[in-house]
Amino acid sequence: MTGRFFQIDRRSWCKACDVGLNAAVAYLVLATGTGGDNRTTSWSVNSVRNYPDIGLGRSNAAIDQLKSQGLIKQKKAGSRPSYQLVIDDKKTADWIWLPNTLVTGAVSEVPPIERIRRRGDVRALRLFVELYHEHSLADDGGLHWKLIRRNYECQKVGEAGHGVFWDFSDAGVTISWRPPFDQFLTGRRTKDGGDQGGDAAWAALNAIVECGLVECVPHLIEADTEEAEIIHPCPENTGTDIEQKLGMVVRKFTMELAGSATLRMIGDGDDIIAVNNQYPNVQMVGIYRLRYRPHTKATAAWFAQSSKWQEFIEGYEAMIHPAEAGQPVRMNA
Repeated sequence: MTGRFFQIDRRSWCKACDVGLNAAVAYLVLATGTGGDNRTTSWSVNSVRNYPDIGLGRSNAAIDQLKSQGLIKQKKAGSRPSYQLVIDDKKTADWIWLPNTLVTGAVSEVPPIERIRRRGDVRALRLFVELYHEHSLADDGGLHWKLIRRNYECQKVGEAGHGVFWDFSDAGVTISWRPPFDQFLTGRRTKDGGDQGGDAAWAALNAIVECGLVECVPHLIEADTEEAEIIHPCPENTGTDIEQKLGMVVRKFTMELAGSATLRMIGDGDDIIAVNNQYPNVQMVGIYRLRYRPHTKATAAWFAQSSKWQEFIEGYEAMIHPAEAGQPVRMNA
């Protein structure tokens, strides 16, 4: 293990999952131990035994299965064997970047792949790893909301100055049949017109959620389209510390602005937030984010956005004081 992340070819990963759960787990373990070429590994059966809790006999069998299916080949035998991951065409490999902690865990915790392995569901493990292929922190805050999202019904309930008050109410989670969820499609319809693979897809997703491997972070977005950008996150008890602080400040500003305007707002009041009227099609979506992140340049770029969220915080804080004094407020956020 030479770094804090590794990569695997998506096509090879799917083939490993087709072999079986233990083979898929063993493949991830061996891949974690690869060097700079992302192919050669000195990790072997002992690593398969030490990180996931798989017995010696089954660990050996899993490695033998990977060899027989042409997914790995043994470069050196003996007490310190080495293997090479076989990739059909490295130039066209469809890479998935993964953090080592998926296999090794952090500190003394149960490693993520072991948590899923204990459930005995290879499809949940496959989905979990493939979600990293779609994960984009810097651009989408996690998984794009058109793939998976927590929905919020949106109702305009008032205005004050440049601020529009929107009431957001939780409306449940939806997924779309695009990769990697399309692997669950069966082509057979249910009575209500859905695909019969829906139950399996939800079961796999729920397993990942119950293992504590994803979180859902509410965000304000410009509009519910593929082209729209994130305005900013607005969580209360998920996400990073600075995201939570931003969520707290925007809600405080909303309360102060509503009070200064002496508005009598309608709506359920689940979560009322004031948004600049430059965003007439604003929407709130819960963006799903994988908790374990590879320490890559893309992840670093996302962390750098903290300065942007700090600017939003300062902007809202600057607007709170005029609102408290009953003065006109010109929104800049």
